Amino acid sequence: MSHPNVAGLRRGYDAFEKADVDTVRSLLADDVVFHVGGRSTLAGDYKGHDEVFDLVVRLIDASEGTHHVVVRHVVADDHVGVVLATHEMRREDGLHRFDAVHVWDLCGGKARRVAMYAADPYALDEYLGLAAVAG
Repeated sequence: MSHPNVAGLRRGYDAFEKADVDTVRSLLADDVVFHVGGRSTLAGDYKGHDEVFDLVVRLIDASEGTHHVVVRHVVADDHVGVVLATHEMRREDGLHRFDAVHVWDLCGGKARRVAMYAADPYALDEYLGLAAVAG
């Protein structure tokens, strides 16, 4: 029998795919922090609903409106969820896939912190465009 947070996470990814903002928002704590690893223009911490949804818009823009998340596996308990996923994005040069691990810090079924780590961060950085990084 799977933990209720597994169903909650799956519901959240399904809502994300359907652009169901109200459901996604209901699964995030008001002070949620979403961390994107790497050095791309999207890397960093996004705090609160407004910044997290701004990140989503920027990700959709960076993928020319084609961003799609394929959930491969979900495990969770009362406090932590781990999602193995593949981000798919299409551009003129074809379909790009980036495997990632999403780590969720959960409290009462809501995300307090989410961290996304790409399996190949350099490939994702290149796809999204590198930010100017000081030496």
